[in-house]
Amino acid sequence: MEQHVVLKNFNEVEALLKTQDNVLSDLWSYTQSYKVGPSDIINMDFYEFDFEPYRSLAVSVGMSCFGINGSGNGFYLTHINLGGHAPLCTVRPVNLSQLQDLDYLAQMSSNYCANLELNAQPTGERRL
Repeated sequence: MEQHVVLKNFNEVEALLKTQDNVLSDLWSYTQSYKVGPSDIINMDFYEFDFEPYRSLAVSVGMSCFGINGSGNGFYLTHINLGGHAPLCTVRPVNLSQLQDLDYLAQMSSNYCANLELNAQPTGERRL
């Protein structure tokens, strides 16, 4: 992990997402997950949402905290699955409206992120 940033309210989340132009829309789908390598996730910054309702969301799905990862190209829900096999690393681009949808976030984060991993596609030539 490059940097761990703690966000204390949703205004900080909005300001963070406004720092990125909408460069993802041409390269990635916000409704698709992608398979990546472990270093792709580890080398991203992590933005922890240290406020309600995200603290409660994290507890409800068995996470120590809720947050997103960010690269120079955008922000992502991420998961690294080390369950008895080679690492399975998954990212899904996320936008502001998705971050406000707690049901969506719970669905993506529950059951060890099974829905986040479901039907993940290779990234091909695209880079995070």
